Formats: sequence, structure tokens, C-alpha cells
Amino acid sequence: MMILPPTLPSVKIYDYDINLVRWKQKPGYLTVNLDARLVGGATKVYADAYIGVILRDVSSKFSVGFAGWIEDMTYVLAELNSFEYAILLLIREDIPEDALIEVQSDCSKAVNFITCSENDLPNDEYEELVKRIRLLLKSFTNLEVKFVPREANEVADALVRDFKDKERKELKYVPECSARVNYFLNKDLNKSLNEDIKRKEVKQLKKVVVFYKKFIFVHNMYYKL
Repeated sequence: MMILPPTLPSVKIYDYDINLVRWKQKPGYLTVNLDARLVGGATKVYADAYIGVILRDVSSKFSVGFAGWIEDMTYVLAELNSFEYAILLLIREDIPEDALIEVQSDCSKAVNFITCSENDLPNDEYEELVKRIRLLLKSFTNLEVKFVPREANEVADALVRDFKDKERKELKYVPECSARVNYFLNKDLNKSLNEDIKRKEVKQLKKVVVFYKKFIFVHNMYYKL
């Protein structure tokens, strides 16, 4: 009687890899996280917009924030406004023009507008604001703009929700972080510390799967003889 090989276990490598999506800070860089939300959700064409900007020092700790209500606008316009306020915050904080800075946003459209070539600049309602932001960016010689997944931008989202949930129609400087923001700051830090361990686990898991596939291949070849 033929002995059938065991069934390959269902190992969700890709699901596991998704869990590795987390906030990261480049060594020696200041990091700015920014976000925007509309009352009623991003599907609204125009709605009350809230923004949040958080500056973290080179050791990943909260330095300062800026957040609040701006006015009725589209989601992308709100995200672009958060970029402008982020650069203005850096200028207000007297950050040296040659400082290493990475600005992170989870709005790919806004990031593309800011980082695209001159020939690809928008010529619609975004044009004036995008040009203003790009001009402000020249205040810093080592500033990078980067798109990050929403899961890596939770701290900025938490700051926005601090104002949006309470319907605080004000725009203000935030010298200290709330308990909600602090929770996500610590969450980011803990994930970063555990990143190497997680990656090693995934690497080992992949090796096991490859070995098991080879075993089944050899097993099948043997029983075909």
C-alpha cells in the first residue's frame, strides 16, 4: 500500500511578514510624523479637517507637537497642510538647516506631489500649496520625505484624534504628549527593539518551510519509482 506523504502545513509567511510593518527611525535622524483626518472620514469630499504633527528627537522620544482644526477641505489638502505646518514647526524650533530629518506621512498622494519632478507638479487646487511646501523644504539641506504605511504612523494619528474626538476647534502648539500619544510612542519603541528578534523568527520559519517542501518532493519521487 502506498504511503501518502504528509500534507504541507499552512504556514502564512506573508501574514507573518505583515506583522513586521512598524515605525522605524533612521539612525541619527530627527523624525517628523504627520497625519490628517476629516470629520466623517476620508470619503467626504469636504469636511472639517484636523491635523497632527509630532517631532521626535534622535533617541525616538517625543520632542514637540502641533495639532488641531484647520477648516473645511478635502483629505489630500488636509494632509498637505500638515506638511506645511510640519516644516514651520521645525523652523520655529530652530532646528539647524543641516540637521538630518525624515518627514513621514501615510498619504501617498501628498508624498508624491511633494517629491515629484517639476514637470509633474499638479496644476489644480493643490498647486499653490505644493509649491509653497517645496519652497519651505529648501530651508533644510538634509530633509527627506517618506511614505510609510498607516501602521507605522499611529502616533500622529493619535495626536489628531486627541483634538478631533473632543471637537476642539483650535490649532495649537503641543509641548507635552497625552496618554494616548504616549502609548503609541512606547509601542513604536518596543516594536523597534524587538524587530531583530522578529526577523530572525521569520527567517527560521522560512527555512523550515523550504526544508519541508524538499522533503515532500523527495518523498513523492521515491514513491513514483
